[in-house]
Amino acid sequence: MFLSRRLLECYRTLGYGFPHVLLCEIFVSFVFEKSLEHPSIPVSGLENKPSLSVTAPECGRKMSKPAVSVIIPAFNEEKNIDDVLTRLYKAAESNSLPYEIIVVDDGSTDKTKVLACRPEVIVLGNETNQGKGFALQRGFQHAQGDIIVTMDSDGSHDPEDIERLIVPLLNGADVVLGSRFLAGQGNDSTKKLHVFGNILINFLVLVMTGKYITDSQTGFRAYRKKVLQEIDITSEGYHVETELTVKTLRNDNVVEEVPIKINKRMNGCSHLNPLTDGFRIFKTIVKSSIIH
Repeated sequence: MFLSRRLLECYRTLGYGFPHVLLCEIFVSFVFEKSLEHPSIPVSGLENKPSLSVTAPECGRKMSKPAVSVIIPAFNEEKNIDDVLTRLYKAAESNSLPYEIIVVDDGSTDKTKVLACRPEVIVLGNETNQGKGFALQRGFQHAQGDIIVTMDSDGSHDPEDIERLIVPLLNGADVVLGSRFLAGQGNDSTKKLHVFGNILINFLVLVMTGKYITDSQTGFRAYRKKVLQEIDITSEGYHVETELTVKTLRNDNVVEEVPIKINKRMNGCSHLNPLTDGFRIFKTIVKSSIIH
């Protein structure tokens, strides 16, 4: 009952009518009932996770003071990581801002870490697979740049779009999201189930924050470092992007979106589980919006 009153007050403040309230009341009740049915799925935190303390990189060079830190979490991407890093290095070399490239190998069992080790790349390694959120947090703690860019390791993101993400930050934005759907390309290169899921998630983010985002699940983003330092990140899996989206919006950070080019995964299969990860994403939206 307490939860219902909190939600009702929130929606009334945002000006939403009864249908929105009823829809979200039903959904939130479902989420928390499922949480009790599935205690093995953590609501938040990094319980039983290794320490996130900053450790020395396994390979790569440390720059004196980079302006931009590009962080790439990777898990079993040996067929993609080499091409991604080659393209990224070329794009970064053409940029006038000093940069560093950080790959966080999340316990890969293939040659991902070996292939990522090159002079221009800093590689951090987890002994076992901990999840994308955990890997990103390690990267955030090690990053030296005042601007932090995150991108995926499957080849779907074009490194040349990094400049497009950074420019709004230089003009006053706090967070810039690379949207797959502003340019209309995401509908062709993204699975229909993922597109539908993204629409539902975007709607719930709108209801809970009062702000509309076209691609709340994008992994291609740029942040001012101070923005990340103000957020208590608890997600260890794929729902980390959801948590960051909701919390930056709730913090009244200036969040902008820019269209990006998106490619189909170069090789291999996505590690995203639509059912379990989708459930965690929805639960994260509700939790990040209410317990703030």
